[in-house]
Amino acid sequence: MAIAEDSGEVVFRSPTGDFPDGITYQPKTGRVFVSDKLGGTVSVFDASDGATVGKVALGGEVGNVQYDSVAGTILANAQGSGELVTIDPRRLTIERRLALPNCDANHGLLIDAARRLAFVACEGNARLLVVDLKAMAVVDDLAVGDGPDVLAFDPSARRLYVASESGVVSVFDESANGLVAVGQGRLDPSAHTVAVDSESGLVYFPLEDVDGARILRIMRPTTPR
Repeated sequence: MAIAEDSGEVVFRSPTGDFPDGITYQPKTGRVFVSDKLGGTVSVFDASDGATVGKVALGGEVGNVQYDSVAGTILANAQGSGELVTIDPRRLTIERRLALPNCDANHGLLIDAARRLAFVACEGNARLLVVDLKAMAVVDDLAVGDGPDVLAFDPSARRLYVASESGVVSVFDESANGLVAVGQGRLDPSAHTVAVDSESGLVYFPLEDVDGARILRIMRPTTPR
């Protein structure tokens, strides 16, 4: 569903499959890529009118999808095969597959394009993999909360947040040598989604049930940016 920012009106709706999960936009092609977790595909749409462009079959479950602004490609978690795949956004073909060792159910995905790193959350065994996009190799493997789901990155502070289905949030700082753990704690049972404002450093957690109410919890980091 596309919504106009100025009016809030729905511009168009497009069919995305059985379980739409991740979404990203490729500006050069003007295409939107939506991962279908249960359908095993990434659906592709024209951002101007929602017309279906095609689908990329990954086989098995599909995790999140992200745009690599430096390479101009799309990365997606082929969760069913335990691989990180690179998709050509114009030809809609899989260009490369990277096996992800010690990663059960690679779901969450985030890219630091400038540093040529990708972060992959493994929801089945509570691990976070760091992928060097230049070498296309896994270079680090860290522990996070059970059921890691959504990742957010503050490019100003070079800080990574990993929210999990168990309600545990893990925080890492990105250094020249990789990720350094800053802290980890249980925020709320429904704290599995996170977003960060790179200007203010504020971190946002939409929580679906806090004493029966849905709230947006806004937090300020206590460690230096």
